[in-house]
Amino acid sequence: DEIPAEGRGHLIAGIDWGGGGVARTVIVIGFMRPDFSFQICHMDRFPGREEPDRILSEVTERCRRFQVCCIAADGGGNGHVYNRLLLERVDQQVPFVAILYSASDHAPAKDGALIRWTVNRSATIGGLFTRVKKRLLVFPRVEDVSSYLDEFACEVAEYDDQQRAIKYTHPETQQDDALHATNYALWAGFRRHQQRSD
Repeated sequence: DEIPAEGRGHLIAGIDWGGGGVARTVIVIGFMRPDFSFQICHMDRFPGREEPDRILSEVTERCRRFQVCCIAADGGGNGHVYNRLLLERVDQQVPFVAILYSASDHAPAKDGALIRWTVNRSATIGGLFTRVKKRLLVFPRVEDVSSYLDEFACEVAEYDDQQRAIKYTHPETQQDDALHATNYALWAGFRRHQQRSD
């Protein structure tokens, strides 16, 4: 019921893996609409102290229930392990993109059954906020996702004199996991859109 007809069969899951402490695992499910806006249909989070096997089971269940056609997840930190464990549990035909943040972009490359893609962290987050301002990132109803929106609003843009670039940070007391899960889904959506256009 959460999924518009135009999104069925085109859903992408973005996952930011937690790993104990305050970091939580967040899954965002959405799709690229024909007008090139990305519509978020579902957001879910799991406590950082949750048993890893339980988190993998919950994330697997969401991917299956929404019949995602692509998964894009954090490729660093716990993603090194969790991505491969999740891949064993979901349909092997579903493309799985492990996204790594860096100061520069690199073309997607095969890494076994995964696709490893290094993207510019600041540029992609900046692109996400530009899409929010232009209303090209569509959120579910505020009453359904209000607690997730704080994870976008806490992000601060700072100019780094040394790098001569904008960098995005957040206070240590606040979470931004939903922002990253959304960013992964969004960039996988761009990639799929481009592949369908070629």
